[in-house]
Amino acid sequence: MERLKELRKVLGLTQAALASQLSVSQQTVARWERGDAEPSFATLRDIATLLGTSVDDLLEYSVGRAKISSQHWRLQDESIDGFWGHIGLLLPGKLKSQWYPITENECGRIHHILSERHTSSGWLLLSTLNNKALIVNPDLMQRIRLLDDAADQPSDDDWELSIDGYQGWGAEIYRGISEFFWDEDEFESKNSKALKKVITDLIEEHKLDEEAVSEFIEHTKIHLKNGSLISFKADRSDTYELAVDADCATPSTISLKNDHTGELNYFNPMHVALVEIPLTEYLEAAREMMEELEGEGASQ
Repeated sequence: MERLKELRKVLGLTQAALASQLSVSQQTVARWERGDAEPSFATLRDIATLLGTSVDDLLEYSVGRAKISSQHWRLQDESIDGFWGHIGLLLPGKLKSQWYPITENECGRIHHILSERHTSSGWLLLSTLNNKALIVNPDLMQRIRLLDDAADQPSDDDWELSIDGYQGWGAEIYRGISEFFWDEDEFESKNSKALKKVITDLIEEHKLDEEAVSEFIEHTKIHLKNGSLISFKADRSDTYELAVDADCATPSTISLKNDHTGELNYFNPMHVALVEIPLTEYLEAAREMMEELEGEGASQ
């Protein structure tokens, strides 16, 4: 696992220090890094959480710019993208912005796209560190702000974060919370004792129940220009296709199937200011798409 070695060194961790946090021997970490052995999936989740990244990243799996980067603050290495600060979106009809944690590379990309919009898509696709893939219609935003974490908070009382809005909780935490409520076997097998405690402590601290978690982690949210919000668990393949389309050009229509009811929902893009997609759902859809394409290639 060359990626493990790379991340560990960038974060200034010795093999011994990482081994101590994982309750394994230094020799075990060395074998993982050489590729002589592989950690269990539960241990991979522990490693990813400690390093502020995801199992996908550790295994060098990524799809476009939806790769979940490190939550650690501004890593001094060009190959690793770290936490930079926040983007604030002031939606139509709202008095306060919605703030999302982003990486340094994402900040630079957003700044470039907004400065050169006449040469690119009218929409903005970005990923956040608190499990969101955002599809933004800049024309319907009252204001877009980029705030470096090293700077002072806004002086206009426009600073209100969600429960995971500072640096996010990490992809494996979100996945583990979903498993806690809807797949007990997966929760028990894919999470170590230590990570299960982290997850259950978060659930207890924030008084999360099934309804709240479904809204928080599973639902796609469509913010309309009249200020209203529509929220439901959308078919992940629909949200993936929408994100891909929006990254290339303004979509001609937005079509999303309700995964629970089977209802089809159509939206006029001119009336949509923002679409929030759970990033873990987006990544799963991307993975399924890649596996399908690989399967088609192998059968030809």
